[in-house]
Amino acid sequence: MDEEDLGTIKSIKERAKEKEAYVIFGGRPTAEKGIAEALVSFKIILKHLPKLKLIITGRIEPKTLLYIKRACKKLDIEDKVVITGFVPREKRFEIVAKARLMLYPSHVDAFPYAVLEALHLGTPVVGYRIPALEIYYSKCPGVKLVEEGDVEALTVKAVEILEKGVEAVEPPKIKSWREIMNEEIEIIRKIALK
Repeated sequence: MDEEDLGTIKSIKERAKEKEAYVIFGGRPTAEKGIAEALVSFKIILKHLPKLKLIITGRIEPKTLLYIKRACKKLDIEDKVVITGFVPREKRFEIVAKARLMLYPSHVDAFPYAVLEALHLGTPVVGYRIPALEIYYSKCPGVKLVEEGDVEALTVKAVEILEKGVEAVEPPKIKSWREIMNEEIEIIRKIALK
């Protein structure tokens, strides 16, 4: 993450001390990011914690929005799901910081930036054990991964965290952009001086 984002996150985390009664969907609201599984899981979570809401942020294609609204209606959770549409980056950070949990049942990812942001903001994450999450986040306190497609296990882990909490939420130890750029510059210098 760049230093500006880290500064913004630190400021928001300091202001957003209290978690609120909602879960956030972590990815883009699309099938490959697991929106269907998140809705089904949330329906079951509500049986244990009926006061929760699910917040879905981000731009949504009109056709996809229609499908999501239909699914919410069929699942009888339309009054429990808040679809914000696009929100500015700082506002999204604030929403994530106040969430009690991030549901991240994504099927595809290279480097799940939303998970990194959530961990920096102190929000635990439950997701599928896909390579990107396994490689970058499986050892992070506050991240629980289940087998891909196992909505029941996803739900059980989510309820567990929501009811009992987690000991800690910490981001992985990743080099800063500045460190990465300095390493790249050093490699180029070495090649140029040969």
